[in-house]
Amino acid sequence: MKRLYLSIICCSLGALFLLGWGFDQIASEADLNAGTSQDSHYGQLADGLANHLSHTPRFKHDEVLAALSADFGITASTESRELYALPAALESQLTEPGGLVLASENGPLLYRAIPEFPGLLLQLQLPPPNTRSQTVDLALSIAFYIGLCGTLVLWLWPLTRSLFRLNQAADKIGKGQFQIRVASPRFSYLEKLESSFNHMAAQIEKLMTDNQILARSLSHDIRTPMACLRFGLDAAQDTTDPEKCRGYLSRMDTELSRMEAMTTAFLDYACMEQHSKRIQRDYQNLSELLQELVAENSVIAEQEEVTLTLYHPEQSVLHNFDYHWCYRALQNLVSNAINYARSEVLVSLRFDNTHIHISVEDDGDGIPADQYKTVFTPFVKLATDRSRKEEHYGLGLAIVSRVVEWHGGHVQAKNSTSLSGACFEISLPTH
Repeated sequence: MKRLYLSIICCSLGALFLLGWGFDQIASEADLNAGTSQDSHYGQLADGLANHLSHTPRFKHDEVLAALSADFGITASTESRELYALPAALESQLTEPGGLVLASENGPLLYRAIPEFPGLLLQLQLPPPNTRSQTVDLALSIAFYIGLCGTLVLWLWPLTRSLFRLNQAADKIGKGQFQIRVASPRFSYLEKLESSFNHMAAQIEKLMTDNQILARSLSHDIRTPMACLRFGLDAAQDTTDPEKCRGYLSRMDTELSRMEAMTTAFLDYACMEQHSKRIQRDYQNLSELLQELVAENSVIAEQEEVTLTLYHPEQSVLHNFDYHWCYRALQNLVSNAINYARSEVLVSLRFDNTHIHISVEDDGDGIPADQYKTVFTPFVKLATDRSRKEEHYGLGLAIVSRVVEWHGGHVQAKNSTSLSGACFEISLPTH
């Protein structure tokens, strides 16, 4: 908004200054031309009168000037030269063509020396300076305001254009076209607003996509346990054998537990966007987090006959992160690696000048190259899923991707070069 305020102030003041200066120059030039033309005419008249008086006896000067004044509508008289003490520069102008113009209380006066009478000066009363007519003044005023309005229109054009684009984009998003974004021109007063709008639109699109996927996945995955419940309920009602009835009820309890776990997992993921507003980041030691994580998962790894190894630098690796969510994301990666591994899982931590890298590798079957990005999509399960656990809903890696995104990093899936299985690498910026 500072840019907007500064631009309108600079535009308004600049327009006022430039237009005012320009019209002042035009008016001054017009006044100068009119004054110059007027002075030239009266100068020629004074020269003619002075020459005429040079050939007229002194006692007839007043009579001649009275007659000429009446004929030409002027006021002319003679004055004694001794009454005026002038500098040499001005004194010389009295004998030059055009004479000397001096100001007085009654207006400008033109003085001209009479060649044959050195002691006398011809005095000619000049009319007041020409003033511009009201029509000219009105025209200049109209031109000034038109120029000012034109300048403001030029300033407002990028603003109104940006607002129009924002209005169109908001209208399309309101109609369900969530992929719409506002194109930012080279120059815009609303650059931050447009960027924020596009970020909002991206978040809305992502939220709506997740909700649609959530609805499809939940409706798809919940049908099987519901069908089992319906079958078990019908069977329990039809049987008269108490043992069979208890068996049916036990299966129904298992399916209900599965539905409860599934619903809880789906709702937890749906609420993650709210959790992103409440993360508590602090500078902590990543090496200690990984050591604790590996220690807690070692028992599970031993049960699955998998070797879990951690490699990390000897010095502390400090980073600004939320301990709870980072631990949960890394827990998802490590538990997945243990489930998919044949015999070995490797967790490593390294860093360089720009990023901190955390990788989790296993010696399982790996991931097809065309599914490196797909695995992070919510509710997506690999077709070759060989996990030892059954309660997998395709949310673990989606949560990892979301948590890493909160911390300004990125996560990628690839195949391990050392263990020949899958490798998930998290990269977090050091600053």
